[in-house]
Amino acid sequence: MKEEKDFHQLEKTIALLQEKIEELLSSETGEERKKIPQLREKIEKEWKKISPLLTPLHIVQIARHPKRPYTLDYLGYLTQDFMEMHGDRRAGDDPAIIAGLGFYRGRTVAFIGHQKGRTTSRGWSEISASQIQRATGRHSG
Repeated sequence: MKEEKDFHQLEKTIALLQEKIEELLSSETGEERKKIPQLREKIEKEWKKISPLLTPLHIVQIARHPKRPYTLDYLGYLTQDFMEMHGDRRAGDDPAIIAGLGFYRGRTVAFIGHQKGRTTSRGWSEISASQIQRATGRHSG
């Protein structure tokens, strides 16, 4: 359990800087907002300082971080008018697979990604073996 505590200690400085940025973003004065780029630079420097210290366990914890963005988060930032498509003609819909079309830099682009649910509304689903077989063309049917 010590490793987990160390990870959160490593993350603590960055979390404090991010909180400060969020406070400044809600600030009404332009003078306060001018500090944001400097704080973002500090976060970059802190990550560069921390990166060599990360153990494999730390890396797994970062990958499983509860606030880590998922496919729909990225699509929300990257695209305009993303339209999700559901299911196929044979096996139905897998809520773990996100597929659809959206505008990215003025062009229509097709996106496919994996979405692990944060709540039960997405079913906490994982990709099934049959879904992988269909996607790779290795199914029998």
